[in-house]
Formats: sequence, structure tokens, C-alpha cells
Amino acid sequence: MASSPFHVLPPLAPRQALALRHFRGRRLADPESARIARLRHACEDMSFFAGPLGIIHRMKAAPIPEHDQQRLQALRDLLILDTPAEERFDKIVAFAAGEFDMPIALISLVDENRQWFKAKVGLAACETSRDISFCGHALESSDVLIVPDTHEDERFKDNPLVTGAPLIRFYAGAPLVLPSGHVAGTLCLIDQRPRSLDPLDLSILCALRDLVLDELVGEHRGA
Repeated sequence: MASSPFHVLPPLAPRQALALRHFRGRRLADPESARIARLRHACEDMSFFAGPLGIIHRMKAAPIPEHDQQRLQALRDLLILDTPAEERFDKIVAFAAGEFDMPIALISLVDENRQWFKAKVGLAACETSRDISFCGHALESSDVLIVPDTHEDERFKDNPLVTGAPLIRFYAGAPLVLPSGHVAGTLCLIDQRPRSLDPLDLSILCALRDLVLDELVGEHRGA
């Protein structure tokens, strides 16, 4: 039976609002009702999604950088979003997946409300919501974001991409830092088991990231 590659729903802010309105002004006769009503106090810094049997879960949403509008403009100036697959990018992610023995490797570009994959190995999806993206957490630093075990990380252990398909357990994202200083996205590696990267691994990942940047920025400069 055909299904979404991730088998999850996007962040359900409208449904959350409906649920809160439903419980507003209602006498809280049981602990479960009280628990749901208290969710509104977490709205500012949490995202919510529907899990099995309609249970509401919470997770840390990817933060929005202070200068995100300028970052988005720098990304869109590359004229790369929603372009067809290209062999020059596909070869980089294929090499990364093989070199690190990872089931998933991506070039992820973080747009206003989504992360879009310019190149991918191991996933059928072309994009996911920005709110649940791992790469969205890598936008404010030039350092590689490494999550050795998502089950032990408070930012990600309740993320629907961890609790459901593709069952992310390990993540490493090398930021794609543009000449403007803004981060367009990442070259990232994903596994379904805990992992680590040694200094040589990090050097190789960063070298591959630099190749991606050369393709992204070099072509744009020559346009």
C-alpha cells in the first residue's frame, strides 16, 4: 500500500488550535484533560504532531535565525530551489553515502517553510517541513552539527523523523555557508543506528561540503 516516505503528518498548528479551543473554558474533570489544556503554555517554543492513536507529542522545533529573511534571499539568489536533479550533485551524495557507509545522504536547502533536497540517496521524499528538519538546527553555525544518538538528545528524541520513518538515530550536517555568511542548508549524513565521526571523517565530510559549495556558488558567480 502506497504511503508517505516518512509516514508522519506535518506540524498541526491549526489542529492544535482547535484542540485548545475545545478544552478552553471546560471543567477539567480528569488528568488527561488537564494535560492537554496545559499544552497551550508550550506553544511558543514547541511543535506538535499526531502520533499513534491520536496521541499528541511534542518536540523542539528548528530555531529561526535572527536574519532569516536575508538568509532566504541569499538562498533564492542561487536560483537552485526546485531545479531538476543534476549529476554533479548526485555524485557527491552518492560518494558520501558510500564513503561513510550511510543509508541516507542529502544536500538539503532550508527554505522558508520546508527543507528541500537538491540531491539525495536513501530517501524518496523531495522535501519535508522545516519545523521537523534536522538541518534547520544547523543554520546559525559554521560548525558541523553532529547528533550521535537522537534518542539521547532532547532536541530530537520526540521528532517524528526519529519516532517514525526514516527512524533517524544518527545525524551529521556540514553547513553550506554562502559568501554572505548565511547558511543555505547542509550536506548531511543519516543513519538508523548510533554513530560517531572521527577527525578524519569530519575532514572528508567538510571537503565534500566544499565541493557542494563550489558547485552552488561557482556556477552562480559565473552566470
